[in-house]
Amino acid sequence: MAPQRRDLGPSPSGWVVAPIGPYEEAAAAIVNDALTRAQDLEPSIVTKGESRCGSAPQVLMEACRGAPVLVVGCRGRGEVKSLVLGSVSGHCVHNASCPVTVVH
Repeated sequence: MAPQRRDLGPSPSGWVVAPIGPYEEAAAAIVNDALTRAQDLEPSIVTKGESRCGSAPQVLMEACRGAPVLVVGCRGRGEVKSLVLGSVSGHCVHNASCPVTVVH
C-alpha cells in the first residue's frame, strides 16, 4: 500500500491543499528571465520584478502604490477578443493609482 499524501488531499473545507514551493520557484524563474531580457533590450531602463501570491488585480494594486507607471501584459485571444482588455488589465486601467501601460 502506497503512503497517503496528506498535502494533496481534500481539506475539511473541501479545498485541495497543494504545496506552493514548486510554483514559487517557477514564478521566480519567469520573473528573472523577463528582467534579464528587459535589461538586455534596454539597459538604461530601471526594472523591478517580484512574484507574489494572491489575486492578480489586488496584488498589482498594492504593488503599484507610489510607482511612476504600471506595465501589465494582455494575453490577446485572437483579433476580435484582443480588442477588448482582459479583466486584470482592465481592472488596473480603471483602479491603479498611477498611469498604466497595457502591452499586447
